[in-house]
Amino acid sequence: MIFEEKKIKLRDGRTCILRSVETKDAADMIEYLRTVSAETPFLLRNEDEVIYTVESEEQLLESKRNHPREIMMVAEVEGVVAGNCGIVSKGSLRRVY
Repeated sequence: MIFEEKKIKLRDGRTCILRSVETKDAADMIEYLRTVSAETPFLLRNEDEVIYTVESEEQLLESKRNHPREIMMVAEVEGVVAGNCGIVSKGSLRRVY
């Protein structure tokens, strides 16, 4: 699913862009995941468990853009991925559809 880009002014005056992921974000998303995985033990994986390739990440990001019920977004500040989030559907029951 594609999210309409939104710009948010940060307290420090910089602009944060919230937008849907694109395949061009693959390498940055992998690096971001490595960075945050090394910062805390409270995430699902350790830094050395981030073993994605750029090609596999591109496929994942493209599938999120094309999925009718799922979305993955990034927060970009000064051209750098500063955060991400995703909503993933589970199952085909009407209450979760």
